[in-house]
Amino acid sequence: MISTFPETKTGLRRGLAAAVTGCVALLLFGGLPLLAQEANPVLAKVNGAEIRQSDVALAEEELGPSLAQ
Repeated sequence: MISTFPETKTGLRRGLAAAVTGCVALLLFGGLPLLAQEANPVLAKVNGAEIRQSDVALAEEELGPSLAQ
């Protein structure tokens, strides 16, 4: 029997390859946001507000010279 859609196998292969590529990309890059969150940990909570390490570093930059007095 002759198929009227000879590109069906090629299209199926491309679709399968795209799906596999997408799954691999999710596995490889899906955990990156979790790693980014660890770089700026919460140091304290004051009245429900989170104080992060970057907040302390910024305050130290801005207030550092005046705190030495």
